[in-house]
This record gives sequence, C-alpha cells and structure tokens, in this order.
Amino acid sequence: MIIRLILFLLMIWIGVTIIRINYQPIWMGELGLFKYLKYLFFFVILVISFVIDGVSYSKRRKVVHFVPTLIGTGLIIIILLRLFTINSIDNAKVEFIVKSIGVEEEVNLRIEFKEGGVFRFVEPSKLGPTYAYGSYEVIDSVIVVSDFDFPGYDFKNDWSFINDTLYAGETKFILVDK
Repeated sequence: MIIRLILFLLMIWIGVTIIRINYQPIWMGELGLFKYLKYLFFFVILVISFVIDGVSYSKRRKVVHFVPTLIGTGLIIIILLRLFTINSIDNAKVEFIVKSIGVEEEVNLRIEFKEGGVFRFVEPSKLGPTYAYGSYEVIDSVIVVSDFDFPGYDFKNDWSFINDTLYAGETKFILVDK
C-alpha cells in the first residue's frame, strides 16, 4: 500500500513537472540523450504502477485499483499532445527567417516564421539552443505577435519591417531567407 502511494505521488509529481516544462514559453535546448531521460523515467514508473495495480486488482477484483495508472496514462496523453504540437511547429514550412544584428557576436538570435501563423525563436548557446514559440499575424508591414514572452529581451508585440529589417523593441533583425 505504501509503495503504491509513493509511486502514485512520484508519478504525479514527475508528470506535472514534465507538463509544466513543456508548456512554458521556453523550451530549453538539452543534450541529445538527456532530453528523453525524463520521459523514460516517467514511463518506467507508469509501467511499474500498472504491474502493481494489476496485482492488487487480481487480489480484490476492484477496478478502482487502476486509478493511478489511468491518471498516469492521462498525463502521458497530455505530454504526447504537446510534443506533437512542438514537432508540427518545428517541421512546418518556413516562410522567412530573420537573424539579429547589433547584438553580441556570440548571441546570434534567429526567428523562423512558419506557415500557419507560428514562429520559433532560437537563442543559441554552447549547451544547446533555447527555443521559444509564439504566434503572429502580418498586417501590412507590421507583425502582430501574441503568446510570446522571452526573459532577458524586451520585445514589443508589434514588430515592423522596414527595408528587409525587422524591428522588435530594441533589437533589430535582418532578413536572411525567404
């Protein structure tokens, strides 16, 4: 009974943490294999919970023993939906790309505007890029941005294009690919 409770609480804690990480406006770049360890750990706990729930069900024949497994499965579905959404944004056709100018050379910011009114903001670093996702709408030469916040940068919601230069708050971006 105590093991089931500990597994259930651990599964809830890890699942909610993964969901919070995936739904933050910033998706932190991670090193290859480490990126997926949190999902593997969660899945292992879910399988162990399923086995323990199955043993408990076989003894008492009450479906209520599968509640922890069902909640864990619901968390997995939410996580997979978010990963599918991020993957679809990453794989969407790029309409145009802008790159920062006038910023430190090591910080080479890039924004990939994609079909469907979504964009991916990329801040490279030595440990891996940091991604932020948002949505936009082009009205004349003004890009109206929504659902976007990136700590450390003061971008306004209305970005404007003037002669292949995008002005976003204090930061200027130059068009590099159409």
